[in-house]
Amino acid sequence: MLVISILKYLTSDNPSFLDLKFPLSASAFCFYSYSKLKNRKGQFIEWWSDKIIYKVKDNIEPVEVYLDKITKIDIGVDVIALHAIDAKEHQINIEDFSNYDSRKLIKDKFSDISVNKKMSP
Repeated sequence: MLVISILKYLTSDNPSFLDLKFPLSASAFCFYSYSKLKNRKGQFIEWWSDKIIYKVKDNIEPVEVYLDKITKIDIGVDVIALHAIDAKEHQINIEDFSNYDSRKLIKDKFSDISVNKKMSP
């Protein structure tokens, strides 16, 4: 469809801007989608003995959260919220982890951290 629209514009005797409306909007959408998806690759969550390092879809760079600074962990369906001492809240969005076993493992790890630190889940 995109190629047909461009060919129509190039071969037409009276090309108008409306003939380019579809190809331009499709190109803009593709560019926007590519730029959004480019930042979503390489998502991970690592648990260390003293910190958690994660990069999920909302983050461009990996984020470090030290366990001794976490005061509360809220585990939701798609989001895990880490509340820190400095009143900062880290939202870890796990909706891109589509494998059920991976999601269960992630939630179990955060639940274990919550229990080990004697926090409210």
